[in-house]
Amino acid sequence: MSLSNDFEKMIIDIKATVRDALFSLEQSGQKICFVISEKKEMVGTLSDGDIRRALLQGADINSPAKKIMNKNFVWTGKEESRMNVLDIMKARKINVIPILDEEKRIVGIHTLYGLLGSEPKPNIAFILAGGKGERLKPLTENLPKPMLTVAGKPILERIIHHLVGFGITNFIISVNYLKDKIVNYFKDGEKLGCHIEYIVENEPLGTAGSLSLLKRKIKEPMIILNGDLVTQVDISDMLDFHNTFHCDITVGVYDYFHQIPFGVVKTKKLNVIDIEEKPVESWLVASGIYVISPKIISYVPKGGFFTMPDLIKRSVKENSEVKIFKIKEEWIDIGKKSELSRARGTFVE
Repeated sequence: MSLSNDFEKMIIDIKATVRDALFSLEQSGQKICFVISEKKEMVGTLSDGDIRRALLQGADINSPAKKIMNKNFVWTGKEESRMNVLDIMKARKINVIPILDEEKRIVGIHTLYGLLGSEPKPNIAFILAGGKGERLKPLTENLPKPMLTVAGKPILERIIHHLVGFGITNFIISVNYLKDKIVNYFKDGEKLGCHIEYIVENEPLGTAGSLSLLKRKIKEPMIILNGDLVTQVDISDMLDFHNTFHCDITVGVYDYFHQIPFGVVKTKKLNVIDIEEKPVESWLVASGIYVISPKIISYVPKGGFFTMPDLIKRSVKENSEVKIFKIKEEWIDIGKKSELSRARGTFVE
């Protein structure tokens, strides 16, 4: 969803003229504008093609816009999924779709570039890359876990490339173990089309503790990721979810399945009442991907060991809005050699 100045510039009043519509197109840089009634309800659209055809048929720039507007326009509600919107755009060959609330008032717009993730975003990505990777030794004896390669690239480089593709260009990386291997490889991020700053943990601070070392003031929701993830998560969708539901923390969760390799017997006292052969259990697990609002950073104690579960529990205790966002895309946590092998077999350039 976009709520930029262009969104406001795309709206014209029901009493507007073709001249007003042309001015709207010029100001917004888009090829369509939205016509609203006196009650602020959306009643039509007017594209550059609509105007061109009207002028060829004898209209002039002082003609009422409402006479040539398209009343059968395409729109979506706030809950429409990204993939559905992209399908609509593809089918109707359009690049912009208004988002309407229950009163048919415009609350935002979907743009093709925004849905594809290429519009620059003001959000910072905070990547945790200080862990020792004990379970991956000896692979991590001389290399930080985020620098292990998948499909020829360090995991951390894959994360950064992925987020840059969604318009995230400002990064803070928290480093500790073999930190020079990371800093010397990525430097300031210029070669990846982004800007990277580093926070150095002189001692392990946990998955949230290094947030207390932030020196800059954070103004927008911040993305937090573990530096050992290989994932295709749609970060634009996650940010939209966070903003739409006014979350303080959005926890990316993933369905984890485990098959019990035995027949599970259900009993009542000594009586067998059922037996299920090798049932599959499932749980929602934290993915290591979060979006947090700036105020939440104040909950992190200065200089102490503090984890993301600690931060979530503190936020819930403070009655903050903490919600889950289900990740449907591929996601692998490189915590064990088996998972690293799976990633290397799944993600091939």
